Amino acid sequence: AIPEAVPIMQNTDGLETMIPENAYDKYMEVCKQWEEITKLSLEHDQYDRIFLGDVNNYIALFTEKECSQEELSKILIANPHFPHREDNGKFYYQPVKCKGRFEFVDLPLHKNKSFLIIRKAIYNNLVFNTPVEETINNCKDIFDFWSYCYFAIHFTIHCNTAG
Repeated sequence: AIPEAVPIMQNTDGLETMIPENAYDKYMEVCKQWEEITKLSLEHDQYDRIFLGDVNNYIALFTEKECSQEELSKILIANPHFPHREDNGKFYYQPVKCKGRFEFVDLPLHKNKSFLIIRKAIYNNLVFNTPVEETINNCKDIFDFWSYCYFAIHFTIHCNTAG
């Protein structure tokens, strides 16, 4: 129905498709028809940029949103990594979704937290155009440089304590 649409990624529970702005109304019409046929509801998001490794590993920058200064302060407390700006007394932020190997904020216990500095440097480079070495050199959190590993129940550690 929209020949100019470009599929970006598909998964079992969703898909991302690049739709030309002039086809937005047609896209919404097709979605509405699908919802009526299936009796299911669709969610829609708009992105400015997606840095895509694969369907499970990406950084997605949502379209910029306007907010009050007070709202922005609260948003940045919870998400200090979100891009934001002020322009003539108006405040804007850009939500970001990091998935898979690009995640570095509030990782659950089962996620690998090794070398978070690499993920942060990639994020800052792609999102803010910050040189990788700048993020690494300015990082003060020693845990961002650590590697974590798991041992089986039976293991032996050998240490060289000589000089």
